[in-house]
Amino acid sequence: MMKLGFGKSCLTPKLGVELTGFGWFLNRKAESVETNLFARATAWDVDGFRFVLVICDLLGFTEEMSDKIVSGIAENNNISKENVLLAATHTHSGPGMGCLVGCGEPDFETLANLPGKIIAAADEAFANLATVTSISINEDEFPFTFAYNRIKNDDTSIDPTIRTMRVEREGAKPVAIVNHSCHPVCLRATPAISADFPYYFCDHLENAGFDAMYINGFCGNIDPYYTGHYGAAQHAGKLLFDRTMELFDADKKMDETDVAVVGGLESIALRHITLDQMEADVKQAVANKDWSQTRALSICYDRASLRLMYEDDPYTEQMEFRALRLGKVLFVFHGGEICSAFGDMIRDAFPDYTVFLAGTAYATKRYVATEKNADEAEQLWSMRSSVPATHTVASRSNAAPAKSTSKRSLTASNRLYNNPKRTVERQFFFYAPMSYFIAKERDILKNLLMRAADRLSVPVNAVTNIFHLELLGDRELYLENHKGIAEYSENEIVLRGENRLIRICGANLNLCAMNDAELRISGTVDSITFTSL
Repeated sequence: MMKLGFGKSCLTPKLGVELTGFGWFLNRKAESVETNLFARATAWDVDGFRFVLVICDLLGFTEEMSDKIVSGIAENNNISKENVLLAATHTHSGPGMGCLVGCGEPDFETLANLPGKIIAAADEAFANLATVTSISINEDEFPFTFAYNRIKNDDTSIDPTIRTMRVEREGAKPVAIVNHSCHPVCLRATPAISADFPYYFCDHLENAGFDAMYINGFCGNIDPYYTGHYGAAQHAGKLLFDRTMELFDADKKMDETDVAVVGGLESIALRHITLDQMEADVKQAVANKDWSQTRALSICYDRASLRLMYEDDPYTEQMEFRALRLGKVLFVFHGGEICSAFGDMIRDAFPDYTVFLAGTAYATKRYVATEKNADEAEQLWSMRSSVPATHTVASRSNAAPAKSTSKRSLTASNRLYNNPKRTVERQFFFYAPMSYFIAKERDILKNLLMRAADRLSVPVNAVTNIFHLELLGDRELYLENHKGIAEYSENEIVLRGENRLIRICGANLNLCAMNDAELRISGTVDSITFTSL
């Protein structure tokens, strides 16, 4: 039997607290509440296996706060800490959380109260478990997406899909869980508290009779097109809602309900940088007379210097993750502000699953990019590639709504900057703590998928790029997940696999068929040897 409960609690801070995101030491204090902030929780009981998903309208969490929330939920509801999946929507208009240097000074009363409120949402969800009568899932393109790649400045290198789960319950509202990837920064740097477009999306679903949860995916390099006025977040939320309802109309029931979870800390390799490089960044900020940047980089320089001087392995960091499989759905929560390429890699590795991804989970630390996309990571940390706050593309059919006349234009928020001459277009979106230690290795993904495959009962050849080789007698060889051909003759063929060469020796060897992933060789196979690269 499966049961599901839903809980929700308000996280809106008091007026006057500093808000986070968009730049360093902006002194951006909350003057009004555009939308409330919430913690939403879905608690599950699958034949006695209990777990919970918790999503909060916050920028992220410090390690201390994450540990307190996870431990409190686990203790109150008699579950393992591994079974608590915690993430933030990453709104940039919530209270300063203390996890980013200079991006909103934390209000200690607010931070002290947040864990209890978030734990209360999970407790409410477990207290209101109702029998599940059906689960339906869907995944499809988002043709009118409001998102673009803020580094490549296009709408191709993004997460182009929406994933939906609709859960019908006996005697309770249906629950909608929806996953997409985009920075919730439609409002830009206003002095208003706001959950941005996720609030309006969930509000539409609630008005349609659902309990709603939005899970923000790997959005490290993805921003909304339409920004700079109060209608932009409403517009984005409505677009997302409309497409979600279309997917609900065509979703398919999921019969499998087995569940497993894997999680813990994962070691990732970080970008190498010297003290001289950091000092040069500080001097450049001084030369530019950008005193906010100078102050932030100086703090980071001090922290990074201590790390480089006193830590045995300063270029490796532990980041927390969870991977949970529920039938044909896979939830992956990760602590980084992850670029979208990782999402593509995970979904390619699990083609038979609907994969819900959540970034900025647990202790939120830094940007994470693949080695292949290290150029994006470089731009994210260097802050040399910003886009106008009012960026639009004229050819798009989902035109941005007109600017609101009932409320102050967002461009008035320029006054929040220490330098009154700085324009909205000069807003900095990228954060100092991430500047000097950016992960750009794919090892974290490979390790995560391998561990997930082992614990979640997913076939090993369905994950990462590990090759799969089959030999039919001595006459035919089949290889999956190859990386190309290194040498070729009728007596010897050398193939490239992940981190090794595969040498096939024999007679009358012939490449019968080959595509990007698979190949087949016929002939007489005498020997197969493997050499590490």
